[in-house]
Amino acid sequence: AYREDYSQRVKEIDVPVLVVHGTADQAITIDVAKAMADRIPGAQFEEIPGAGHCPPLEMPEIFAEKLVTFLKKKRFIK
Repeated sequence: AYREDYSQRVKEIDVPVLVVHGTADQAITIDVAKAMADRIPGAQFEEIPGAGHCPPLEMPEIFAEKLVTFLKKKRFIK
C-alpha cells in the first residue's frame, strides 16, 4: 500500500515535540531519527538504549519517565 511521504513537512510542526528512539531500532536508524528531530523546530530527542522499534512497549518504564519529564518541562503536567 502506498503511503505519502510527509517527511518534508515536519518543519511545519508548531507544537512541542518529543522524539523517542530506541538505539537498537533496525527499521529506522538512530541517525535518521535524529535528522528528523532536527528538522522539527524545537524538538527534543531522547534515546532509549537497547530498545528497538517500539520503545513504549519494550521499555515502558523508561519511556514513561522520559515522557513525564518532557511534559513537566513543557508545563503540561505538574
